[in-house]
Amino acid sequence: MTKWQYEMLQDLLTRKAENNPYGRSGNFKYEEGYKQGILAAKSILSDFYHRQFEGKEG
Repeated sequence: MTKWQYEMLQDLLTRKAENNPYGRSGNFKYEEGYKQGILAAKSILSDFYHRQFEGKEG
């Protein structure tokens, strides 16, 4: 994965979190769960990218 691919995916996930479909429904549990899921995906992506990057340099 290249740096621009990583940044593009992070940006897409950020936009996805901002356009939360549950924010308009008023259901706080679904809204919060959606946000937490997006944050978890971003964290996993970040860990994957940084491990791959460190492996190439080391």
